[in-house]
Amino acid sequence: MSNEIEPYTAPSAAIAPVADSAALVAMADSLRAHVAALESADLLAGMIHMSVQAYDGGTDNKGKRRAGRKEAAIAIYHGMQLGWAPLPSLQNIFTVHGVPGMYARAMKALLISQGHEVETIESTLTSATVRARHAGTPNWEEVTWTIDIAKQAGYTSNPKYQSDPRGMLYAKALADACRRACPDVLMGMAYTVEDLELEPRKVESERVPAPKGGTAGLAAMLGTAKADPEPEPAEPVQSPASEDEIAQLVAGLAEGGITDPAEAIPFLRARTGRNEIEKSKDLTSAEIAAVLDFMVNGEPA
Repeated sequence: MSNEIEPYTAPSAAIAPVADSAALVAMADSLRAHVAALESADLLAGMIHMSVQAYDGGTDNKGKRRAGRKEAAIAIYHGMQLGWAPLPSLQNIFTVHGVPGMYARAMKALLISQGHEVETIESTLTSATVRARHAGTPNWEEVTWTIDIAKQAGYTSNPKYQSDPRGMLYAKALADACRRACPDVLMGMAYTVEDLELEPRKVESERVPAPKGGTAGLAAMLGTAKADPEPEPAEPVQSPASEDEIAQLVAGLAEGGITDPAEAIPFLRARTGRNEIEKSKDLTSAEIAAVLDFMVNGEPA
């Protein structure tokens, strides 16, 4: 028996490459196509983002900056993946706290346009149940959101849950059902605008600058802590509708099959009781909210 260590001989077969050259070329071409698409989206955003208030880069009535050209480019690019033109993308995809999302109604419209099914089972002030089914599959994805579930999740601290609980619960149930049934259609859109707007207030409190020291600082801190849970004051009933609200109204009417102005104006007059309405800009914020609520939930009991 020999005490010599046998030298190691490497195997003759070469180690297989991670990917063949054709696959690498295809991936590189795909990346270049995405870069070109983003550059085109940015160019388009520079031309049209000021036409949609949510992306005009201005500030709201609370002094917070709205999204601008950069966010508009991402919205246009994301909408392209969903098959939307640039303007519908800016009207249906919004950036909240730096994260893109779409309204639950837009998710529903997207699914229906591609042949999938969405049904509302129940929508009340305390509970909402919605189900959705992917085309070609027998199983429904049914989701129920109750006021207790929303409270446990921390959403009810947001004033919108106090002013419109039925709409918020319906949006949560609708979005969850759409995402569960058709994740391929939504391209992994993780959040709705309602999700992002209903984040618990503790998320926003992390951004508040630390108060000054001393008695003044303590008073400021206590004042903020006391005022923070207070519901935000409701907008005046007669406040004029914003461009964003008008865009939501147009999308809601289209979803309900009303696309002809000759049909839309009489409908809006009937719903508001104001025969002087000649165009959508004549409506107030409260009237648009009431019309959209009627189209989603029907006449109140």
